[in-house]
Amino acid sequence: MLSSWLSNTSTKRLRVQNVDVDSDNLCKKFDIFLISTVDRDENCRISHAFSGFKINFNKISFLDLGCINLDANDSLTKIKEFLKAKNKHLIILDPDFKGNYKNNAILVSSHPGLLDFKSKDIRCISYQRHYISKELELNNSIHKSLGEINKNIATVEPMLRSCSSLYFELSSIKSTEFSEFGENFNPVGLSILQACQIARYCGFSKNLKEITISDFRMDSIAQCHTIALWTWYYIEGRDLDSQAELEFSKDVTSYIVNSSILDTEIEFIKENKSERWWLVDPENIDAKIPCMYEDYLAVINEDSEDKILELLKSGDNAL
Repeated sequence: MLSSWLSNTSTKRLRVQNVDVDSDNLCKKFDIFLISTVDRDENCRISHAFSGFKINFNKISFLDLGCINLDANDSLTKIKEFLKAKNKHLIILDPDFKGNYKNNAILVSSHPGLLDFKSKDIRCISYQRHYISKELELNNSIHKSLGEINKNIATVEPMLRSCSSLYFELSSIKSTEFSEFGENFNPVGLSILQACQIARYCGFSKNLKEITISDFRMDSIAQCHTIALWTWYYIEGRDLDSQAELEFSKDVTSYIVNSSILDTEIEFIKENKSERWWLVDPENIDAKIPCMYEDYLAVINEDSEDKILELLKSGDNAL
């Protein structure tokens, strides 16, 4: 049962909150769960900060499970499998994450190290070019640098809309955003506002079921409060997407474009309420490829002959 995979402190706290984690109704009551891989006391700064926020969500509910049972083997794996089977969303707080990245993953990192940038399974956003070897050929349609995000953060929204797992390194946020810098000073990076916008975009993804937040210190008040804020914006994104799907799923506009490159007609769809854009895969009309209004303009104006091909290549992540 779920309680056997949680720490004693966590199960006691949940009982005080009248939450029965072994109840069959648990996953009927909650949509998003948070768990950490390190001990958190009852006065955890993340929980304390989150409790001060206004929870005005209409469709989405959230539960902080606390910490995994550090004495039980594979506790985190079993929790993942349990929630995945229930089609629920999981946020994992793992300060020293060193695991393997899953397929169709996005890594938010300033210096992604030995990451294989040529792999289509992993895409990186907010990387800083002075940390990347010249030998690596980065495809801007697959990866987004910090400079590109600063120009227009909306360019990462279609990527995040289609990913199935996200790894967010808190060190990708510039150190000057925090009251205490820590040992690894990062003079440039995302702002906290940009990080929260990324979190909100993540909430729009129907595929994204697992998020890992890493590279932070649990004893840092500023970092813990930022994680709480990031989580709130992610939940808001999930709530807005749930409302849009329920109320405005048919409120769309279709645009048919003649493609000289493909020598055929292609269809773009705009969701009028959310203003999100999609390209209908011409080889599979039931599949929609996330894109932007700027992609549509580039195709109709033929500003970029490669734009339509780039979009179709991203069709592996079509919804």
